[in-house]
Amino acid sequence: RNYRNVGLFLIARMTYQDGLAAVFSFGGIYAAGLFGWDVMTLGLFGVTLVIFSAMGAFVGGWADDWFGARPTVLVSVAGLLFATVGALSITPDTILFVIAVPPPEPDAAPFSSMAEWAYICFGSMFGIFGGPAQAASRSLMARLAPRGMAAEFFGLFALSGKATSFLAPLAIGVTTGLFNDQRSGMLVILFFLALGFLLLLPVREERAEPLG
Repeated sequence: RNYRNVGLFLIARMTYQDGLAAVFSFGGIYAAGLFGWDVMTLGLFGVTLVIFSAMGAFVGGWADDWFGARPTVLVSVAGLLFATVGALSITPDTILFVIAVPPPEPDAAPFSSMAEWAYICFGSMFGIFGGPAQAASRSLMARLAPRGMAAEFFGLFALSGKATSFLAPLAIGVTTGLFNDQRSGMLVILFFLALGFLLLLPVREERAEPLG
């Protein structure tokens, strides 16, 4: 009972962290299948995500100080959900599901089409919200862990980020195979992020009391 709140946080974090890890693992793979990006182009996309992740972590630290860790994590996970929906709304000739745009020209330079730039924008949002989601989660763990038991609970925190890390990739692979469609597989990410968000809602930002 004493640890119910912090236990729920660890389950929530485990869930949305799986979705976040899948975003960074499969976002480039999805783009390569969508636009035919080569290794160099994927590298540039990856660098963009890293830059925006650093910027997001800086802003997230400020938000953590002013608004608290829990609201920062909730907003970050909600932002990741929005960015994922946005990225999945893109095809080579449509954005936001219904807006038609000119497809990339054959043998055109990388990032030469509107759809590619839209994907980069949503990809940048992965970085902007992904950094704070991870940094503020650690901050929230520090605020929830019972006094004198930080090492034990941060051990559980680290385990919660790795113990189920195979689930999202496995689910993406199975779903993609079942429907023979890459976008259908990527929808799994939305499930993990949304479930993590919902599990985090009842978590209170208060320190657990040690047993006894």
